Amino acid sequence: MAILLSLMISLILYFYFLLIRKDLSNPGIINLVIWLFASLGTIHFVNKWGSPLSFVTLLILVVGLMMFSAGVSLSNSFVKTSSKKSFRSLPLVPMFFFIIVFIFFIFAYRILSADAFRVSVYYSQISGKPVSSNLFTAIERARYMITNYDYSFSKGTANILRANYSLGILTFTYYCQEYFYGKNLIQKFLFLLIALASLFISLLSTGRTELLGLVSGYFVIFILYYSRKYIWPGVESSSKLLKIILLYGLGSIALFLVVGDVVLNRLGSSPLDNLSKYIGSPIAGLDYFIKNQNYYLENRYFGENTFIAIYGTLKTLGIFPEQLSPFLPIINFYGTTSNVYTAYYVFIKDFGYSVAILVQFFYGIFFGTMYYIIKKNLFSPFLIMIYGLLSYGMVIMFFQEAFITLLTTHIVRLMFLLVWLALIKILSIFKLGVHINILRNRI
Repeated sequence: MAILLSLMISLILYFYFLLIRKDLSNPGIINLVIWLFASLGTIHFVNKWGSPLSFVTLLILVVGLMMFSAGVSLSNSFVKTSSKKSFRSLPLVPMFFFIIVFIFFIFAYRILSADAFRVSVYYSQISGKPVSSNLFTAIERARYMITNYDYSFSKGTANILRANYSLGILTFTYYCQEYFYGKNLIQKFLFLLIALASLFISLLSTGRTELLGLVSGYFVIFILYYSRKYIWPGVESSSKLLKIILLYGLGSIALFLVVGDVVLNRLGSSPLDNLSKYIGSPIAGLDYFIKNQNYYLENRYFGENTFIAIYGTLKTLGIFPEQLSPFLPIINFYGTTSNVYTAYYVFIKDFGYSVAILVQFFYGIFFGTMYYIIKKNLFSPFLIMIYGLLSYGMVIMFFQEAFITLLTTHIVRLMFLLVWLALIKILSIFKLGVHINILRNRI
C-alpha cells in the first residue's frame, strides 16, 4: 500500500506540474514533492518494521493532497495579474546594525546554552550520571528531559529563539536581494554569515524543528528570487531550478543527519534507518492512530490539539486552568517508537476526517494566494519574508501540524521581524542625521 501511495502521489505531481506549466516554485509542487519523498521513506520504514498502511490512510492522504493542490489552483484564478507589476527593494543597512547583531548572537548563545545546561542537570539527577560540561551533551540531555518530563526552557529563551528565527529570515532575504540584484560583496557576505549563524543558534533549542523551519524558509525565499530573475521572464527553463532544488534537498538531508549525529546523538547504527524513521514514521504513525483510535484518550477540551497555542496563551493570562503538553502520545509499534503523526492527526483527533481534509483545501488557498500575489502583483521583500516565515507550516505537514498549533509563535516571530526592520530604519535615520550635522559643522 505504501508503494501504491507513492505511485498515486507521483501521478498527481505529474499532472499538476503540467497544469501549472512547470512552475517549480509553486507551493502545490513543493507540497507534493515533500509528500512524495515522505511516502518513499515510508516504503523503507514499513518494509523494515512491517507496518502495512491501510486503505483509509492512503485515501485520506491522496484526497488531502488533491484538496491542497485544488486550493492553490483556485487562488491562481482569483489573484489577477497586475498590468503594473511592482518590485520593491529592502532599505540599505548601516554597518552599525551588524555590530548589534553580533552582540545579540553573543547574548543569545550565553542565555540559550545556560538554559540547556540548567535543564540537563535534572537528567543527571534522574540518571545518576555526572553533570557534563560538553554543550552538545547538555543539549541532548535537555532534549530528553523536555520530551519525556515536565521540563521546559524559560520564556526568555523561547523569545530569543523567535527573535533569532526572524533575524535569519530577514538576513537571508537581504542576502538573496544582494545575490541576484546587488553589487555590495561585503554586505552579501555579512548577510549570509548572519543567516548561517542563525541556523547554529537554532540548534540550541535542543531539537531540529527550529533548524528545519529556517532551512525551509531559506529554501522558499531563494527559489522565489531565482524564479523572478530567471524562470518567470523565460530566461531559463525549469530544469536548472530543478537541479538546484535537488541539491538543496540533499544538502538539507545531510545537515539533518549531521546534526542528529554530532549534536543530538540520534543517528544510530544506520543513517538510512534513522532517516526513514523520521521521514517515513509520521505516515506510519498516522496509520497506527487511524487503526487504533480507541487506544487514545478522549479530548477534555474543544480542539485541544489544534488550538494548543491559544490554550497556552490563555494559561499564561490565567484564564485557562492547565498547561497542555505539545508532545503527542508516544507509541511503541513494530519495534520502534514515535510520537509524530503528520499534520492530519490533530484535525482528525479534534474534528474528524472531513475537517482534516477540508483544512488542506484552505491551506492551499492561503499559501497559493500569498504566492500568486508575490508572483503576479507585488514582489515585495516583506511579503516574501512573511511567506518564508510561515512556509514551515507547509513544508513540515508530512511530519506534524505546525501552522495553527504554532499560531502564537508565528505571530511573535512576525513581531520580532518588524522590530528588526524598525531597528534598521532607526539606524538609517540616525546615520543620516549624523551626516547632516557633520555637513553643517563644516559649513
